[in-house]
Amino acid sequence: MDLTVINCGEERCAPGHSYGPAVRKGYLFHYIISGSGVFFAGGRRHALHAGQGFLIYPGQVTTYTADAEHPWHYVWLGFRGEEAAALIAATGITEAAPYFTTRSGAAVTACIRQIYRDIAGLSNSAAGALAAAGGVLRFIALISPADARPVSAAVTYYEKAMWYIRAHLENGVTVEQVADFVGLSRSQLFRACKEAAGQSPNAVIAHARASMARGMLSNSALTLTQIALSCGYANAAHFCTAFRRDCGLTPTEYRRGRQEAADPGRRV
Repeated sequence: MDLTVINCGEERCAPGHSYGPAVRKGYLFHYIISGSGVFFAGGRRHALHAGQGFLIYPGQVTTYTADAEHPWHYVWLGFRGEEAAALIAATGITEAAPYFTTRSGAAVTACIRQIYRDIAGLSNSAAGALAAAGGVLRFIALISPADARPVSAAVTYYEKAMWYIRAHLENGVTVEQVADFVGLSRSQLFRACKEAAGQSPNAVIAHARASMARGMLSNSALTLTQIALSCGYANAAHFCTAFRRDCGLTPTEYRRGRQEAADPGRRV
């Protein structure tokens, strides 16, 4: 899964404390534990309080200010990746209404605190990243959909399709197989994927396969042929062509870049 936690933390703000106007590179959630404040985004003003949260979208100019008498105490969680947009869609949150209310506040707070511990406390950075990504999924589950806003039928079908795709990638899953499992025609599945993720079913499958391959290139010493067959590519040549089309690099170039990023002094 291509999902990376950018940052997370917790702050008790001083009265009137303000941040912005500024932009973020990923999606950034804030959940208000206590107190209140005002969130400005997209030309709109949102007065929010304990038990609510707000979402900053990538590239969106925002400002948020703690109340002068009862400043908010919040936790925050930022992440990005190919899966991020679909996860946000599952919450029902939109740029027009970038906030949520939850009855699971204690669990939401505990989840973000655990993500912080996963990142900071695990000696194996890869294991910490995986644990943190799992925490993001739990966070999304806690704030959606019944506890937030109704999820569209397209998102429901898309999530069901993604479950099947990830479970059957190594078998060379096809659009027809996904459509049959979801219970839609090819054209209906196409419309659902476009609405939920902005991609065709073929592109969704290709990106899921490339995401799986990136994980194996980064975290294993398997050969290209072994990775190709594990991810459902026909052979190593097909893997290299498809991976470069999706990622802009060959598998070898991607693996070398990841290894050098992890160990700048290493040359492979």
